[in-house]
Amino acid sequence: MPNEGQEKRITVILYGPLAEYFEPGNRIGAERTMNVPREMTIEQLLAQIGIPNEARSYTLLNGDLTSMPGLYVDLDIVIPDEGRIAFFHEKSMWPCQYRMDAQYSEKLTKAMEQREDGGIRQRFDT
Repeated sequence: MPNEGQEKRITVILYGPLAEYFEPGNRIGAERTMNVPREMTIEQLLAQIGIPNEARSYTLLNGDLTSMPGLYVDLDIVIPDEGRIAFFHEKSMWPCQYRMDAQYSEKLTKAMEQREDGGIRQRFDT
């Protein structure tokens, strides 16, 4: 049943020590489905959970990489209804299926292109 009115349903996954924000003592991973305001941004979600922006490393939104350490360009992104967002702590690895050929969000792609070094490379063709 679709959400109506002023709220939407999202799934939030916290990896590594960030999991303690959902489950004290859990330093591996925790998942929670939440109803949040329809126009909630990533910055607002972090504030609601209580996670300082700098406590996260990588962020995936519906499978797309939206931030990485030092490039937190995703704070104003509105999380879509039924969105799945995963926050990773610097001491946790992001899933191996994303490490090669991860899709970057449009905002992260632009931020990477503006870096002097052109950003990181995940794939090396011979």
